[in-house]
Amino acid sequence: MSAAGFEPGSFRSQADSLTSRPSSQDVSDCAALEQISSTVEMLRTLRRCLSSPKHLLTFSNKSSDRLAELVSRREALEQRCALYKTDGAPVVKDSFFVFDFIHRLSYCKVYKSGSSTMLTFLLHINGFDATNLDAPSVHLTARQLFPHPFYENITSFSRNFIRVFTIRHPFRRIVSSYCNKFVMNRSFKKFIRSALTYRGRPTLEVVKEILPQYRFQGYPEDDHKNTGPSEKQFIIFSTPGKEKFLKKASQENQKISTPSEDSPTFREFVLCLAGLILRCKGDLLCEMYINEHFVPQTILCSSCEILPDLILKVETLDEDLRYLAHLLKVPQQTAAGITPSNTTIASFSTVKISPYSSGPIPATIRVNAANSSCLTYSQYMGHLTGQEIDLLYTSYYNDFQLLGYEPFD
Repeated sequence: MSAAGFEPGSFRSQADSLTSRPSSQDVSDCAALEQISSTVEMLRTLRRCLSSPKHLLTFSNKSSDRLAELVSRREALEQRCALYKTDGAPVVKDSFFVFDFIHRLSYCKVYKSGSSTMLTFLLHINGFDATNLDAPSVHLTARQLFPHPFYENITSFSRNFIRVFTIRHPFRRIVSSYCNKFVMNRSFKKFIRSALTYRGRPTLEVVKEILPQYRFQGYPEDDHKNTGPSEKQFIIFSTPGKEKFLKKASQENQKISTPSEDSPTFREFVLCLAGLILRCKGDLLCEMYINEHFVPQTILCSSCEILPDLILKVETLDEDLRYLAHLLKVPQQTAAGITPSNTTIASFSTVKISPYSSGPIPATIRVNAANSSCLTYSQYMGHLTGQEIDLLYTSYYNDFQLLGYEPFD
């Protein structure tokens, strides 16, 4: 039994063999896209443009190069989704979708994947200055200012909007979640109590508890399985590149964080998180009830059911948001730089926003700032063993496969 919708090893070669056959009109649509002023017509043209494979897109400026990259991302996801298999009907949690009716744009909030930055961007292009709001205030303000059509079917309703989805490297997203929610805030009391029960326990002992039938891929079976010959096995995938990463991490100065009595270490956090996700064994409804900061990105936004038009990456969010502002014809658009800021919680009891104006994009749009009390990504990941990395990789296997990230690049 596989923990994911793909069979390991065969996925990328199959995806590479899939091709689309656009018309010459599709290619010319891409070239003319930025000249269209009507939002509705721009959406139609964008959809036709997105059906064009990247090798047919011939552009001559930086803006068009960014469009070619966005087309490439969308095409890759569509091809991978064609190979993705799930048990049961897709689950769509509509409360994570934000609709900007002025710009005909829908955004699925992927927590810890640039959601605060993206919502700040949406507030700015609708005439509201959110630069002095902290992340919780940005989310609360966005909920107040962008109406949500709860009575609509989100899958069909969002077809009338430019669908935007922000993504992030799965491991880096989880490290960010740990830092923000357990080092800086410690707000998940129930999760903390569960994670602390794994303190001092061997990894294989924990795995036997959370997965009665399992087998580690790439390890001696006698020591790394807990299943009889006639029983179905839950395969824990071997993580590509982990040996090289761990060797490099062992040669660097690894800062050791002192375990706290009331907060889990990163290892304990990973074991508890893997237990929550892997117990679901691919059941989408089960996974959907995992906290939104940890649930796999492709589950949260049902990315194969509601295929996004534009996929923005945290790693290139500056360039991606600059192009989106250009596409939406936002006045005085400038770079939407990703820079941390130290802001205080602002009062928005008297917030007013014009539903008909598009404000300028500020030179910088803030995201959650890094915190000095947290270790680096490499330091946290370097604290894990190969088995623990495999548990985390298997938990987010579909994210890696569908979104095209390598575990260690």
